[in-house]
Amino acid sequence: APLWKIGDKWTYQNVSRVVFTIEVVDTKESLFILKIPRIENLLAYDKKTMNCLFLIGKDGKKVNNTDDPFKNLFNFPIFVGKKWAYTTSTSWGSYNKLNEFKIEGIEEVVTPAGKFMAYKISNQQRILQVQAVALRGGPTEGWVRYWYSPEVKTWVKREVEKSAYWVRETWQNGRAHV
Repeated sequence: APLWKIGDKWTYQNVSRVVFTIEVVDTKESLFILKIPRIENLLAYDKKTMNCLFLIGKDGKKVNNTDDPFKNLFNFPIFVGKKWAYTTSTSWGSYNKLNEFKIEGIEEVVTPAGKFMAYKISNQQRILQVQAVALRGGPTEGWVRYWYSPEVKTWVKREVEKSAYWVRETWQNGRAHV
């Protein structure tokens, strides 16, 4: 897993040209604490696995991270062929999502920040409850791909399937600029 330090920042731009920065704002014995714009809570990542274990509210108290579909995005150690999965539930409990990840390979990625060798990580997300189909209307699954660069210590490119599944999401494809 990468070693982050306070002040590490990564700046991205999505397809709508919205720029956002992810920043390490604190470290604890076994945690990295990150701030992401437009997310009210801080995110607490395990230093060994890089999984988001919980959120930290404005009051400093732990908040369960039950509905973040990318909370275990990297799941270190990583290697080509590794697979992992977990289920998330919406905060209002109306349906669950299965998130299945696989490291497909290593490839060169070109971004505005430069060229990087990166692990290509795919995520297939699927809504599990049948009643959720009526709730959402439309497709019940979709994919996202990330490219993780050991040199940059985080993802440098994100690609989201262009489908009705992701219409409700506020984020879109992003590429590193730093």
